[in-house]
Amino acid sequence: MIGLLSLAASRFYLKHPWQLFLAVTGIALGVAVFVGVDLANDSARRAFELSEDLVLGRVTHQIVGLDGTLPNSVYRDLRIEHGPVQAAPVVEDEVRLAVSPERRINVIGIDPLEEAGLRGFSTFLPGAESNLERLIVEPLAALIPEALANEFDLAVGARLEVIVDGRRASLFVAGTVREAALDPTGANLPIVMDIASAQELFETNRLSRIDLVLSNAEAERIDQLRLANARLLPAESSNATFSEISRAFRINLVALSLLALLVG
Repeated sequence: MIGLLSLAASRFYLKHPWQLFLAVTGIALGVAVFVGVDLANDSARRAFELSEDLVLGRVTHQIVGLDGTLPNSVYRDLRIEHGPVQAAPVVEDEVRLAVSPERRINVIGIDPLEEAGLRGFSTFLPGAESNLERLIVEPLAALIPEALANEFDLAVGARLEVIVDGRRASLFVAGTVREAALDPTGANLPIVMDIASAQELFETNRLSRIDLVLSNAEAERIDQLRLANARLLPAESSNATFSEISRAFRINLVALSLLALLVG
C-alpha cells in the first residue's frame, strides 16, 4: 500500500512540479517561522532577565506607596528613626525623545551615594569622558546609554532634548554609561540621573519606591512599623505581573508559529 501511494505521488508531482515546489516551500516557510519565533522568544526572555537583574541587583525588598508614590519623609524617617538599614530611594518614569517622539526611554533617578553595592547600577562602566561630579551638581545632568550617544553623536557637555508630559526639557549629558553584563552597546540601559534632578524633570517631590537590602529579621521589623500609606513587598513581586504577561505573550507566539507550521 505504501509503495502504491509513493508511486502515485511521485507520478503526480513529476507531472505537476510546481505543486511539489509550493509544497516544499510552504513547509520550509512554516519551519522558518517557528524557528524565528523561538529565537525571538529566547532573546526577549534573556533581555527581561538581564533588565530585572540590572534594576534589582541585591535588592531584596521594596517599599511602595499605596497610591503608587511615596513622600520624601518616608525615606527620611526610615533612615533616621528606624535605621540602620541599607536603603536607596528611586524615582522612575518615562520620557520621549524630541528628535523621535515615538521612542520612549526609561529614566531612573538614584542617590549615587547610596547605590554602591546595592544593584546593577554599581557595576556601570562610565564612558571615558564621563564627569560623575556633574551628575550631582549640574541641573538636569544625566548619564545616557552609550548606544544613544553614538546614535545622535552626543558628546559630554551636549544637550539631549526630551518630552515629558507634553513639555520639552533639556538634559545635560554628563557622560555615557554601559553595563558589562548587557549588550556591549548599552542598548538596554535607562537614562540615569541624580534623584533631585529626576524629581525636577518630572516636577514631583515624591518617590517611586524605596529599595532595600534586608535580612529576614530586618524585613519583619520594618513590616511591623506599618508605615503610613506604604507597604513592604519582596522585590520579586514587583515584576510578577509583568512576568506573567510576558509569559502569556510568548506562549501565544509559540502557538501562532505552530499554526504557521501546520498551515505550511
